[in-house]
Amino acid sequence: MGDQSHPKSTEVSSAQKVSPSPVVDTSAQGVVFKDICVDVATKRILWSVSGHARPGAVLAILGPSGSGKTTLLNTLAGQVKKSSGLISLNGRNLTKKNRRKTSYVLQSDVFFPNLTLRETITYSALLRLPREYSFREKLNKVEEIIKTLHLEDCASTIIGNPLARGLSGGEKKRTNIGCELLTDPHLLLLDEPTSGLDSSSALSLLETLVSVAREDNKTVITSIHQPSSQLFHMFDGILIMAKGKVAYFGAASEAMDYVASVGLRCTMHYNPADYLLELVSVDSSRKVLIGEDPKQEERPVIKKWWQKLFSRSPQPLPPAIDELVPIEDYTSSPQLPRSPTVSAINPLSLEKVDNPSSPPDNTSGPPDNSSETVSTHSNEGEGRHIPQDRKWATRWYWQFLVLLVRTFRESRHNTLSFLNFTQSVFLAIACALVWFQVPKAEESIADAYAFLFFSITFWGFNATFSVAFEFPSDHPVVTKERSSGTYHLSAYFMAKLVSELPLLFLHPTLFHFICHFIIGLNNTAYGFFGMWLTYIVTSLVGQSIGLFLSASFLNLKNIILYGSVLMLTFMLVGGFFAENLPFWLQWSKYTSFITYSYRACLQFSFPPDVQYSCAEMSEYAVCSNSTGTGNATISGTDILDGLGVDTPLYANILILIGIALFTRYLAYLSLRYLHRPKN
Repeated sequence: MGDQSHPKSTEVSSAQKVSPSPVVDTSAQGVVFKDICVDVATKRILWSVSGHARPGAVLAILGPSGSGKTTLLNTLAGQVKKSSGLISLNGRNLTKKNRRKTSYVLQSDVFFPNLTLRETITYSALLRLPREYSFREKLNKVEEIIKTLHLEDCASTIIGNPLARGLSGGEKKRTNIGCELLTDPHLLLLDEPTSGLDSSSALSLLETLVSVAREDNKTVITSIHQPSSQLFHMFDGILIMAKGKVAYFGAASEAMDYVASVGLRCTMHYNPADYLLELVSVDSSRKVLIGEDPKQEERPVIKKWWQKLFSRSPQPLPPAIDELVPIEDYTSSPQLPRSPTVSAINPLSLEKVDNPSSPPDNTSGPPDNSSETVSTHSNEGEGRHIPQDRKWATRWYWQFLVLLVRTFRESRHNTLSFLNFTQSVFLAIACALVWFQVPKAEESIADAYAFLFFSITFWGFNATFSVAFEFPSDHPVVTKERSSGTYHLSAYFMAKLVSELPLLFLHPTLFHFICHFIIGLNNTAYGFFGMWLTYIVTSLVGQSIGLFLSASFLNLKNIILYGSVLMLTFMLVGGFFAENLPFWLQWSKYTSFITYSYRACLQFSFPPDVQYSCAEMSEYAVCSNSTGTGNATISGTDILDGLGVDTPLYANILILIGIALFTRYLAYLSLRYLHRPKN
């Protein structure tokens, strides 16, 4: 196909070039897509794909791997930009505004693993249902969805992951569908929902989809790779794709008759889905259907079958969609004209439609032409008006509160884990034993330096790598929710920052309360609370750096690599290992947050009034000048001057806070611009 030139956007595929047959009016309800072409770089993926689906019916998109099933769904969902073609939903050109009534269930079930099924759907309801719904109404909606999808028995089970057992594959898929049904979409798209499920789970899932389509009058379109014969006969309509083109579009019950009409016969008791997929997967290197061996002399026959398969379509598209035109503002477009009143069989419905202009009971009425508000009803039956052009269903502060609770509940197992408490306690005990009651003597000043540098370095490193994996784990869920316009990115980011504060405050505080007085560098209230403040601010900076790395790379290997190099560099130039840097490298110490943390710790631990006894061979001038007096001591000011600490204490703290705020802002920019959703 690489040597074929791209057809013009106005060109109709050969599958639609047929004589008129009984038509069905799909201009009023459902989704219609015509001549959809998609190009990626210089390669065409979809070639003039057309079809339609009606409310109350399930349309299945079949085809071998690489046939374009997922690309078509992504195009209908607005996640892939079409090169040409037209898409309408309920008689209106599909735009960003009315695309909000479309829900897309991805092939992978992306959730937070530590939340229960009920919590997952509840938080989705609190964020996605409009603000006109009360809190109680949203909870009632959640219970209704759980009951509809028959998830009552596992509602309190966590989602789970490979390390923690949770829901089964079928239960996760139904949970995914439940989150999308919350917003009462007109169109429900699903990408291979039965992949990875056993036959029983797949059947149960499809029965759920059929029930949702029938009872809630939804238009359901799903791609499916290789359905069983039982699943195949449950579909109302099928669209078979091969190499980006339509091989068959029509009723599932008529598919085998159509294949027989082009000279192909399916063996009795053979799965029709398997047979159809083998037809469109013709490969000269292997056997194809009913035992034919594609020898060299038989290949022209197979080629002839292939051409026949693509040369006809038993259900051509209705004339109404030929009148679709691109309209930028769908709210001002007139309603599409209806087809003439004729007796026809809807290929996506089991019922006979005697008058297509009057929809049957299983279809909703004509769309409301008003673009200002839409009337909806809660479970309690209270009517309300919700602006249709509203970008966000809920306000920023509500999104922040819901996300704050959700994020904390998801991460509380790690933040408040027994291992983290054990680490803090054992480390504090180890430091207390090593630096027990440091004497107020010149010989012990170096030991005090070592403890201060070790403690602030550890809490900087610990805070960095404790959050470094946060955004990579959240990214799939956040991308899905951002794509659907669930919340502001800023609301999620602020909730994430605030939810991490328990880890930021709790463990350094526990460490400090255990070892400070045992080590005894400065037991005054000034020294105690000053050191505690320095630990907290140092952890704040380390956490900010970790969030920035996490948001920038979203790759564990890169985060560990760059994080380790960055933090070790900060440690080297921080003032403990190399006090006298080369003159051409002096500037580097001011780029390290450890420099300011270390200096602040020194200033809190060696105030001016502290006195250390001089050594016999003292390095301090005050001791040399007082030799023989017997009462020479070293003050905190002398110690700080000897270390070259010339920055005011308040400046060190303010610089640390500034670094933390600036780094967090960079993390937000990385999330917003480097890893924004494609649509």
